[in-house]
Amino acid sequence: MTRRARIGWEQTLINSALIALAFVAAGEVLVWLDRSLGGKARP
Repeated sequence: MTRRARIGWEQTLINSALIALAFVAAGEVLVWLDRSLGGKARP
């Protein structure tokens, strides 16, 4: 029988919010890299 770790709703919400913020931050970094390293072909 497997034992599950029980965390509360508060910790679950904090974890999901941090994951969402990490995805947003990674997206911003990728957009910044694309704009700074990409070609200047766009008007």
